[in-house]
This record gives sequence, structure tokens and C-alpha cells, in this order.
Amino acid sequence: MRAQAGHVGAIGAGALAACLGLPGLADAPDYSLRASGNIPDLSRHLRMSEGVRGARVDYYGQVMTGGQHCAKNAKGVEECVFWDGFLSAFEVEYEGVTETRESELKKGVLLAIDVVCPSSRAISRDPSEVQRLAPGVYRLDAACPRVNERMGY
Repeated sequence: MRAQAGHVGAIGAGALAACLGLPGLADAPDYSLRASGNIPDLSRHLRMSEGVRGARVDYYGQVMTGGQHCAKNAKGVEECVFWDGFLSAFEVEYEGVTETRESELKKGVLLAIDVVCPSSRAISRDPSEVQRLAPGVYRLDAACPRVNERMGY
């Protein structure tokens, strides 16, 4: 893969080629936010070159989340803290993947997100923040301020 601008990886050259509002790819995988019933606030398909043929980038501005943490106190009694709230996340699903280096694929995720939502400043993030959900499917917990503003979040 040829590096673009010295640090974004070869996937970058193709991601910048086109950002189209085309319909999504195949059905959403079971582990995706879309399959969980969430509706993306923004969905774009990118045509790419070198390493990946294309990518669907979905942005979810308000995904309900929550959890709990339990620990035993000094007296041996279990105490729990519960929380709930919202998170923002991008999911990127690649198509036609020929690149095998995970580090390059994660750099491509950051670039694709940055192309779709420049206000996310995703390109400045560390690729290690990108979660691999399955082969060719990635998630980054990050906000798209311009979409959030438009949606009133």
C-alpha cells in the first residue's frame, strides 16, 4: 500500500476520491449498532482504492448506554454503582478488502470518518482507539459535532 501524506496510509488516497450518499451495503451484521435497532444520523458510502474497494460509514449521535460496577466494601458488603447515558460512535464496514495489515485498515477507518465528518477530527486520533468488531468492520467512539448540532443533541 502506498502511503498518502506520509502518515494516513494508502487507503487515504481512495477515501478522498469520493464521498457519496449511496444506499448502504448488505444487511447489517448482528453486532452492529444498526442491527441493534439504532438508526444512523448519517450514513455515507465511500469509494476507495488500494487495499479496500469501498466503505460504508455510519454515524450514531446518541446511542443509549449504561452499566454497573460492583465491589465489596471494607465490611465485605457488595456495593454497586449504576450509570446510564449516551455515547456517539462511528461504524465503518469495508468491502473488497485486500489490505492485510490491521494498522493500515485502522488508519483507513480514521481517514474515512474524517472525510465523512471533518468536525470529528478523527484523523488526529490514535489508530489503537479503533475497535475491530469483525473482519472488515470497525467502530470508533467519537462525536460528529456538526451532525449533533443539526440534530439538537
